[in-house]
Amino acid sequence: MRKKLLKEIKALEKELALHNYGGSKLKGNDKRSKRWRKQRRKRGFDDRELFNLDMSFSKHILPRLKRFKKRDIGCPNYFVTRGGVKAWEHVLDLMIAGFQMTLNDLPNIKERKIIRRGLRYFAKFYTNLWI
Repeated sequence: MRKKLLKEIKALEKELALHNYGGSKLKGNDKRSKRWRKQRRKRGFDDRELFNLDMSFSKHILPRLKRFKKRDIGCPNYFVTRGGVKAWEHVLDLMIAGFQMTLNDLPNIKERKIIRRGLRYFAKFYTNLWI
């Protein structure tokens, strides 16, 4: 399961790189290009990221969660008596899978369950995501 998830994450990273997240390159001669550039300089993002904001959040959070997990620096006190580092890594895997599934256009029932579970853990352990 873990190897399969890691393989899917790598494929997702390649796909995200192709989608030009953040709007650094603008297509053609769009009349709105100037306005979007101005918005990015002023606030760090442009209005295009507001469409499907959940996707924008997921694209931002997913690589950071994966890097956080990779740092492997221990676990929160909550997990010390509940399975230790392995249990914490499992929870991080569930969070990562949840955010990964949010990037699917039309998640099926199984994927929606993974999303709900991952986001529930993300909310529950949000304050534990620090080094």
